[in-house]
Amino acid sequence: MSETRDRAGDFYPLRERLNGWTREPADRVLPLLHRDLTGYGAAGLDDDVAALLVVRPPEPAVAPAPHAPGVEG
Repeated sequence: MSETRDRAGDFYPLRERLNGWTREPADRVLPLLHRDLTGYGAAGLDDDVAALLVVRPPEPAVAPAPHAPGVEG
């Protein structure tokens, strides 16, 4: 990916593309990336490609602390 260029010589905009896929299910991101790289490169993909997707689990919802009877708060 770091060397993929379009016909104008512009490098592949990885951050921009990934930001556009933040709502995609994790199992779709790498296939989307591969398809997008193939279409972006001036000669398609003419070299090996390796990508690793790290997914951070969502933050757990924090329930408010219960109030003890007779305690102001």
